Amino acid sequence: MPEGTPTQATVVIEQGRRLSESLIWALQRGFYARAGLAAWKPKAVPFYITSNAFTARAYARTVAGFLRDLVAAGRIDRAAPLYLVELAAGSGQFAYLFLRRLAEIQEQVPALGGLDLRYVMTDFAESNVEAWQIHERLAPFRDSGRLDFALFDLERDHELRLRGAGVTLSAGSAANPIVLLANYAFDSTTQDAFQVTDGVLQERLARVLSTQAEPDLDDPDLLQRIQVRYDLAPVGATRYDDPRLLSLLEGYRRDYREASFLLPVGAFRCLRTFESISSGRLLLLTGDKAVTRDDEIEHAKDPTFYVHAGGAFSFLANLHALSRYFEEAGGTALNVDRRDQRLKVAALTTAFPDVAWDETRLAFRRSQEDFGPADYHALVFGLRQHNATVPLQSILAQIRLGCWDYELVFSWREQLVKLAPEAPAWQQADLAEALERVWEEYYPIQRDLAFELARIFVVLKRPEQALRFGHESVRTHGPHYLTYLSMGYSCVLLGREAEAVSWIDRSLELKPDNAAATSLRASLLKRLGGGA
Repeated sequence: MPEGTPTQATVVIEQGRRLSESLIWALQRGFYARAGLAAWKPKAVPFYITSNAFTARAYARTVAGFLRDLVAAGRIDRAAPLYLVELAAGSGQFAYLFLRRLAEIQEQVPALGGLDLRYVMTDFAESNVEAWQIHERLAPFRDSGRLDFALFDLERDHELRLRGAGVTLSAGSAANPIVLLANYAFDSTTQDAFQVTDGVLQERLARVLSTQAEPDLDDPDLLQRIQVRYDLAPVGATRYDDPRLLSLLEGYRRDYREASFLLPVGAFRCLRTFESISSGRLLLLTGDKAVTRDDEIEHAKDPTFYVHAGGAFSFLANLHALSRYFEEAGGTALNVDRRDQRLKVAALTTAFPDVAWDETRLAFRRSQEDFGPADYHALVFGLRQHNATVPLQSILAQIRLGCWDYELVFSWREQLVKLAPEAPAWQQADLAEALERVWEEYYPIQRDLAFELARIFVVLKRPEQALRFGHESVRTHGPHYLTYLSMGYSCVLLGREAEAVSWIDRSLELKPDNAAATSLRASLLKRLGGGA
């Protein structure tokens, strides 16, 4: 069963409707509008695999290859901005990490120097856009004009008003091609479902069932109680008013004796918008739980409906159909041809006459195919889940491989605290430098990295750094008895014993029965010549 989906759902609350017109989509939109950035708290909507530092670097390298090809072909107007638009930018973490990597690449590659690259974060939830605009990690990019923001509903809107520049991107307004970034976006936008049996195309109409009668179909908890089943219906010759979608349907009917597939109609609406804005000059770089291969659709199974713990849902995105959509219009499709469906990445371009895409293909192969984001995720999570103990050198290697991925510090924090004190001096120095780099890549969402860094720097006997991160933890996440205790230990290492007592007193105010704090306070007071 899909995660979070009830095991017994027998009460029909909707039937006979096209999947794209089902009530489930309004429930989805309501969840994201209510949750805001809290949708990406731990154990809610999955996002790490598409938003870590390794993935951001892989995307930045692919985009850089695309830009180099455009420069070589003389297809960029250097006097005008080139927009990189992220759809459903979520927490903002991917944008921050991507911008850092792209800035590095632009400095290192002379051909890209001087390009006016402007990144635009978008979402349909106003609370998300407002939060990004004041996020301190995004502020340097915002203030330099390299980052802008837009309230944008990817399925309904046809233009973007940039809040920083005061510019509206509308049909034909972009002087340069547009890069469109979509991570875990098209698996949760509207879809239609179809089946081919013996060359006959039929539509799967949604039948939504719940575990109980549902008098309130706007109930936010409804998604946790439903399942989606399907009934077959004939498909008319004018099912869509877009001839490219009709061509896709006919292609599936013609090319497959048996097939079950989704058509991402919400994604296609969005693509038409950006094809219009860019005058048909577009790169879509997208990563999703997805199907890309013939053998992933050559079956008669119902589409899987994944309900996530936080209150949202998703399907497998059909990158197979998106690739055909671009290719049938003369474009190019690059896909990661793996059977692991947890994350597949595709780079899809519209038709660009006389552009060979040599750099794009090379960058895509190196960054996405040879060892890509899904491989990285499988490696680091596999090591964490199946190895209780890993040498410090191996942890450092993972951190470097992951482009200073802060999640690895959370994953190995107890091992780091255990191994750091006994490591040789050169390895301690390497670890200290790595942790500072990790902090630079950190994008605060929910978890307190500063606290974990303070702990590690204490055992490394680097009290200045430990104290700095202790203060940062208090600033961003508020007082905690362990943070104050760590700051007390740091002051002891610095020889500032009276100050250490003050921090320990604050720790004991929050947790009076803390034995370690009580013992340390007593020994310090004895050394200072004071009483209890």
